[in-house]
Amino acid sequence: MCIKHPNVQAVHLCRVCMRPICATCDFSFPGNIHVCPDCVTSQAGRVSSKRRKMALWSLGLAIWATVILIVCVIGMAGASSREDQEAFGVMIGGLVFIPTLIGIALGVGSLDRRLGNPPLMWIGAIWNGAMVAIFVLLSVIGILSGG
Repeated sequence: MCIKHPNVQAVHLCRVCMRPICATCDFSFPGNIHVCPDCVTSQAGRVSSKRRKMALWSLGLAIWATVILIVCVIGMAGASSREDQEAFGVMIGGLVFIPTLIGIALGVGSLDRRLGNPPLMWIGAIWNGAMVAIFVLLSVIGILSGG
């Protein structure tokens, strides 16, 4: 039943608060997005805890990837054999590249068109994107140098 009209059958769930809404209360947006009147008229200046958590995870993954990349590059520089260098390359791929892809997804997913998106919301996505660019650059350098 609709949250505003208890006698009327709900036809959708609000995309923001997940409460049931009837056809009268439904604000329909492109992409099959349905929002209740309260969420449409509410101030769009606050970031939900879920979005904040996603942004913080994105930032945490960027920090993780940066630390691991630095450790692996230092280890690779000190490696004496070709096999050791390849092992560091595989570690960079698994411990840097995959977390940065996840970090980009979380960072972009934390953005909200209705918000001004404070800098925290962008930092993780941009930092993870830079880490992917560094990974690709190092891969290209490794390939061109005969690796």
